[in-house]
Amino acid sequence: MDFVFLFASSDVGKLKAVLDADSLANNSFARIGCTLRDSKAMGLDAGKSVLHFRCDEAIAKTLIEKLKTVPSFAESKPEEKSKVLAQIAAEEDNAAHGFGTVFG
Repeated sequence: MDFVFLFASSDVGKLKAVLDADSLANNSFARIGCTLRDSKAMGLDAGKSVLHFRCDEAIAKTLIEKLKTVPSFAESKPEEKSKVLAQIAAEEDNAAHGFGTVFG
């Protein structure tokens, strides 16, 4: 399942500390992988950071609790989530095409 959250750009340092914590734990952001991007690059209003990750809901519950320690934590609206997921899918597709061209 895909999860998308928004944070104020001013909280990026605090967010990165949460993302980097307990990197060897089974339910850590380092293990599942996540994408942190500027909101403007993802087609949203500027001034925020977008966090995206994919995992099971059981693992996500624990990770979301960690994210809630960042003051500007906010779940994305459905239209924001769809924009972010479309942008990430496009980037993954472009990367796959580029990789195929190199080794095609």
